[in-house]
Amino acid sequence: MEECRARRLAALRAAMGREGVDAVLAESAANVYYMSGFTGTSGALLITAGEQYLLTDSRYLEQAEIEAVGFAARDTQKNFFGRMAGIVPPDAVWGLEDEAMTISRHAAWREAFPQARERRFSAFLTAARQVKDTKELEIMRRGVAVTDEAFRYILGEMGAGVTENYIARRIEYFLRDHGASMPAFTFIVASGARGAMPHGTATDKPLSVGDLVVMDFGGVFSGYHSDFTRTVCVGRADAWQREIHAVTLEAQLAGVAALRAGRSGREVDAAARDVIRAAGYGEYFTHSLGHSLGLEIHEKPVLSEKEDARLEAGMLITVEPGIYLPGRGGVRIEDVALVTESGAEVLTQSPRELIIV
Repeated sequence: MEECRARRLAALRAAMGREGVDAVLAESAANVYYMSGFTGTSGALLITAGEQYLLTDSRYLEQAEIEAVGFAARDTQKNFFGRMAGIVPPDAVWGLEDEAMTISRHAAWREAFPQARERRFSAFLTAARQVKDTKELEIMRRGVAVTDEAFRYILGEMGAGVTENYIARRIEYFLRDHGASMPAFTFIVASGARGAMPHGTATDKPLSVGDLVVMDFGGVFSGYHSDFTRTVCVGRADAWQREIHAVTLEAQLAGVAALRAGRSGREVDAAARDVIRAAGYGEYFTHSLGHSLGLEIHEKPVLSEKEDARLEAGMLITVEPGIYLPGRGGVRIEDVALVTESGAEVLTQSPRELIIV
């Protein structure tokens, strides 16, 4: 990973040169980890043309020396911006992580560097993480494979009378027992009429015969997120349930088939959305088709009606159409796919057909 981070720093410095930036301050946990490998909960990076510093507090200095190889660790707990005065000239041009910096933090920076100029640098830092390298793909393939295993496991735990919360807990235990450090997000387990809520997190509601159950979950593996959704039915499936599942599956396959480098997020979204609209359920598909993922669960670019950004080979992205009928239930099917020059490689290997538990 040291070689990967050296390349990332070189690319960052090249961007700094193009933008006329003398120093970059990165503060979000994802970008701190991406550039340095540091996993502590208190850390920021200061990067200049020739030096790089990890700014933390005394609790993490030893950890910083171990994890952030090549970075000089500095304890900045008592005087965060003051400790930078000897490193960055007073009239320097700064690249600030504008999407992470708070108003109060910005005010403190301005007070410490009244002559400095600033550039918004979040967009570059985000873009740098979009195309995954070989090591990142290795980690994420493993995470997706374990998430597939979790689905196979939980099918054997499901049935009428089992609560949504029980299902969510058992999935989390499985993921942690197989290498996840934490859940990727608050799991969605929404059964029966609750399945019409796209983000219906688990409750103490027991499953009933005839319920559709939407399960959306994932884990964090070596810092990288997995994401997965399947919808199953308890005991039996009625005709309307089979219909919306079949339409959702057709749309999901159309979305995957539309993935390839050079396509816009809007074009891929349309390929799936048009299927659902043609079946008469367009108003019940209420969210975008998918999102990139990696060190964060939601990254850019996305697959949506508003996304003009073009996909690139090496991006990992979800394809997750859904149909949500208020008062009745819903269906969503989600895979993680790797964008290639000629199409996409679907990493998720779980069956997509409607399973009765």
